[in-house]
Amino acid sequence: MNVLFCGNMNHDIILAVPRFPAFHEKLSVKTYHEGEGGSAANTC
Repeated sequence: MNVLFCGNMNHDIILAVPRFPAFHEKLSVKTYHEGEGGSAANTC
């Protein structure tokens, strides 16, 4: 099977934090996920 993607491909990094950080504040990441994104990957 051949699969062809046409469009932009991006590498998405999703970080889950307990709340939105204040200016220059550091927060611990609760979960981390990486995956393909962009218009080509999102419509596949």
